[in-house]
Amino acid sequence: MAREVNISGDIYSGGDIGSYVSVEPKSVIAATGTVNSSGDLSWQIPNSYQYALITLMKSKMDKNVTRLKNENAKILTSGDVKYGFFNLDPILETPLDTRSANTPEGQVWWLKSGTLTIGPGGLSDNYTKFYGKGTIIVDGDVNIINSIKYNDEKTSLGIIANNIYIRSDVKELHGAFYAKGEIKVE
Repeated sequence: MAREVNISGDIYSGGDIGSYVSVEPKSVIAATGTVNSSGDLSWQIPNSYQYALITLMKSKMDKNVTRLKNENAKILTSGDVKYGFFNLDPILETPLDTRSANTPEGQVWWLKSGTLTIGPGGLSDNYTKFYGKGTIIVDGDVNIINSIKYNDEKTSLGIIANNIYIRSDVKELHGAFYAKGEIKVE
């Protein structure tokens, strides 16, 4: 049986959010489909408002993602994050640069096609550490096979993809996750 994946951050799915997802207090979860999760779910939007709110959110998100791609995005040339770390805001134009530019808004990275796989490899086969602030946009799916950890409290990660699949032995994820389709623990 799969273990629950603890997510510290916000989640949006244009479809279902699958089982085995546990959220931290103050996390926001939104989906057009079924939400199967545990954690502090004491505050929920009434069903009568959910559709309108999610439709508005999706429309704004799609416009913002298109703008980010056209204005700011640095192109990712590989669909693998397997070096144990990823610098979201490097001085050089590579996520493997260990020095940070410290721009307030961070960087946008774009994988134009294919699947982004996070882990394993590098310093640890159990987690991938993210540095800096930034967003990764994938015109495809994301497979998360390692826990995602932040280097420090200043780190902030957003992942936007068609679908996000999380391997069942992943223990924790930090970040905001937006999938046009589903978010599923497999």
